[in-house]
Amino acid sequence: MKFSQLKAAFELHCGTADLVDAAELAVWFNEAQNDLALYFAPAVRAAYFEGQNQAADGTYPLPADCLRPLAVINEGSRRELRPVISGQGRLYVPLGNFELLYHKLPRPFTGLNGDEQSELAEALHDLIPLFAAARYWDKESEGDYSESALGTKWMSYYFQARDTRHKLLQGLSPLAAEWQVV
Repeated sequence: MKFSQLKAAFELHCGTADLVDAAELAVWFNEAQNDLALYFAPAVRAAYFEGQNQAADGTYPLPADCLRPLAVINEGSRRELRPVISGQGRLYVPLGNFELLYHKLPRPFTGLNGDEQSELAEALHDLIPLFAAARYWDKESEGDYSESALGTKWMSYYFQARDTRHKLLQGLSPLAAEWQVV
């Protein structure tokens, strides 16, 4: 979905029209994307070459869009190793040339262009406005318990949908083979 479509869905959920600044909405959409990326981020590869960008201590910088390192693959033997990250967030690999397989952070929304799209899978886009609706009602509540409860309700919808999709993806929650009406 495009930013403009996500914004329209958000406004439909909240019953508002142009009350929220696009920049603030982009912040909420980006928070949702980053949370969803922890579960559903695409995996990408980055090639590293011995000595290139290597620090004196033998470590390498992680890619700027790295959310979570998954594996280090040795170019020569195609052997897969678990990545070791230093306390400074740098990658330590005792090999020559290698590839890093990692989960990628999605490109953030700016709110400046209605045609911006999330890099996450299309099947997740409907969750982004749910998260933003929770943030909106939390901000609007200002101590009002009924509006604060709306924020909690929308965040609950978001968490339930996110967790259900994650379980389905992992095969932990199988789909019913048949339905029986009682």
